[in-house]
Amino acid sequence: MKELIIHFSPQATNAYVMARRGKSLAVVEVLRVGEESAFRQLLQRHRLKKGRAVIEDLSTVVKGIQIPDLHEDEVESFVKNNINEYFVLDPQEYLVDYRVTTRSRKTKDMHLLLSAEKKTKIQEIRSFFEHYRIGIEQITVMPDILQRALCCFPAKSVALLRVIGNTARIHIQRDQNLFLHTAFEFEMKDGAISESTLENISYYLSFYSRQYFGEVIEALVLQVEKRYELPLKEALQRIHENPVIVLPPVETKGLGILLLPEETWLHGMKRDGEKELNFGLSRGDQLKNRRQGTLRRMALSYTLFTLVLVLLFGFWRGYLGSLYSVTAPGAAGEKLSQVESELSELKKEESLLLGQAEILTKIQGESLPVVEDLEALKKALPQGVFLESASFTPEGIQAQFQLSPTGTRTLDALRLIAAINETQQFLPIGVDTLYLNEQQESLQLLLQKAGAAPEGLSPETPN
Repeated sequence: MKELIIHFSPQATNAYVMARRGKSLAVVEVLRVGEESAFRQLLQRHRLKKGRAVIEDLSTVVKGIQIPDLHEDEVESFVKNNINEYFVLDPQEYLVDYRVTTRSRKTKDMHLLLSAEKKTKIQEIRSFFEHYRIGIEQITVMPDILQRALCCFPAKSVALLRVIGNTARIHIQRDQNLFLHTAFEFEMKDGAISESTLENISYYLSFYSRQYFGEVIEALVLQVEKRYELPLKEALQRIHENPVIVLPPVETKGLGILLLPEETWLHGMKRDGEKELNFGLSRGDQLKNRRQGTLRRMALSYTLFTLVLVLLFGFWRGYLGSLYSVTAPGAAGEKLSQVESELSELKKEESLLLGQAEILTKIQGESLPVVEDLEALKKALPQGVFLESASFTPEGIQAQFQLSPTGTRTLDALRLIAAINETQQFLPIGVDTLYLNEQQESLQLLLQKAGAAPEGLSPETPN
């Protein structure tokens, strides 16, 4: 399977065709995008219809944060509601996305990599893909890819120094979570690294140590142009006590050349199945893709399980038949009858599993309107009201809501009905048909999808 990776940087736009084998990637072809015809030929040669984009730009803003352990659907709301605490940015100019980097059940918290990118830059990349009629799989940023590339290191803390031209970027992470990512000017004088450059590097390494009570970064990784590699390594060994490492080159397949040292970021293009940082898809599209992927995997698992059952018990029956053909007729007949009875039960279970697999296969491409209805319902709930249970019937959603324990239950019920009506997802609920009092702890409603024929309201039953 081949993938297209396009790297957008101030220096150039480079296209990489990569072959994926399981979790490993090998570069098949590299092209500096210049002439339109050459790039179109590359797309045709490898039959590429979609691709992933990586932005490397000084306008990119990233931050690592720690938050309470939340459900996947709740993380987006948390980020949206608290974004001003992490970024001082104009929401009209920037888009914000995130990726969960680690999650701890022990401490009940999680770490996120937050990223903000200019909308104009995202639109430029969208226009590029549209011009060449390529589908967008992902638009991510270089700090995200560097973090993924460093996750293979066994060290607790890692600092990566990336130098292209006269710009240096330092990326520090601890326990696979971002600590710091920033850029500064890089200078060389008379073949040696300038004092100001070394002072900047030393400052950020010392800043980490101050934050973690004298802890020294365990590994320092270089991802720099070849001309900078030796002088940087010698200079850093004078100011840093732990090893200075150069990342191994990315595997190439049939190229006959080695990629440049600064291209080792491609190690970070591996996928781990988790939610990706992606400015190319809306959050709803990402969740939909993940649901469909889960359903696809479930259907495949059921099918494989059924096939294995059929093969195993077919072999078992043949083996037992041959075994009992040479024993006493009475005992053999008894045993064989028992085996056939068990096999009959297993075949019934097989039929049930095949039916479930067929259902899952049919629904994997659907948009799951029930989930959308529940999301709309959840967002509409006023403060103090909770969705206690929901069951789905041909008439609609039979929902039971828990009202506030305070003395405002009647008012809470009215607010709830008004909020549901405002969503316009369901047929309007009439207040005049409801029985409400302050002793009522819950409210039961039949919510019919907008556009459906009215079936009437379900009476409320006080608890």
